[in-house]
Amino acid sequence: AMNGARILPPDDIVEGHVPTEGPVVVFDGDNYYMGGVIAERLRAEGLEITYITDSDSVSAWAGNTSERWRIRTRLLEVGIEVVTAHSLSAFDGQAATLTCEYSGAQHQIPAAAAVLVTSRRPNDTLYHEILATVGGDFAKLPFTLTRIGDCEAPAIVAAAVYSGRRYAEELDTPVDVDLPLRHDRPIITSDTPARAPARALPASNQRQFDEARYLETLLQYYEEEISGEAYFRTLAMRMPLPEHKAQMILLADVERHAAQTLLPLIRHYGLTPRPDAELGAVGIDWADKGPRDWEGIIAYMTKTFPGYLDAFLALERIAPEADHPFVKMVTQHEAVVLQFLDRIAAGTANPSEPLVSYICTPHPEPLAA
Repeated sequence: AMNGARILPPDDIVEGHVPTEGPVVVFDGDNYYMGGVIAERLRAEGLEITYITDSDSVSAWAGNTSERWRIRTRLLEVGIEVVTAHSLSAFDGQAATLTCEYSGAQHQIPAAAAVLVTSRRPNDTLYHEILATVGGDFAKLPFTLTRIGDCEAPAIVAAAVYSGRRYAEELDTPVDVDLPLRHDRPIITSDTPARAPARALPASNQRQFDEARYLETLLQYYEEEISGEAYFRTLAMRMPLPEHKAQMILLADVERHAAQTLLPLIRHYGLTPRPDAELGAVGIDWADKGPRDWEGIIAYMTKTFPGYLDAFLALERIAPEADHPFVKMVTQHEAVVLQFLDRIAAGTANPSEPLVSYICTPHPEPLAA
């Protein structure tokens, strides 16, 4: 407890120190898996839980590992209230004060306890105690002294495992600061128990090609385009001004056009997307959870969409050459949305022109059998 308010870190929950009364707010400043895990654990105790994050999405970093949609879906399935784009600015043991990341507006919700999933301090006490015995002079120690894992910087389990392996590989090895960090580059072959493509990859692209990662990302992005179409069509129905409604419909058409561009690759590799109805429901949920007014939507898009462009450029870099026309055209759909946003910000007379131009662009030639 702090000043009468019960505030807990994730470690307390893991060790079984669970609040006996709700409601409980879980503030996720980490934005990977821990916030969702803690929220679900508390919900299993029958407590009323509100998950809060200052990011625009649940477990935003998990988008890098294709886990984000599973996490957010699970939270809603078990009955956890989700509040995005808000920070937890105050908690007094009876109410939590939430501050909107866009407008700075504040509101309060009832809360008897708060769990903070935020940054952690390194557990490096022993390191400093040893170093203090020689006045901070490493040369006076009869052994080498190095920090790894959570002693150096608290992180996820994978980072701790990698830190240990890196230490073992670099032990007693002279460090050349001008050389980049050495790393493994796995080669996925047909012997790997992963989903095999329906066609052989070109020889020039077979080497160092991460097949499983590429196919998983391809499927994820296709599904997100279908959900994105539903998102914008839902927003269009809520727009009071005909001009804004028409622009939301154009954005939905851009998402559909991008999905149709990827569809030949989805079929060629034998991938199976979730049904359109299910993906559409995800898009409607995005619209329900995010900003609904025109200014809020544009501000949200301006903040988040540049990252989507980077994600598609990353997909281009791992795609085989035969797939480049399709992947590059999908990348272009993010570029035209950014152009649209720039035109909105600049007050350009016809901001929708890049969207219309993209929708009118023919799809690439069909793939060879």
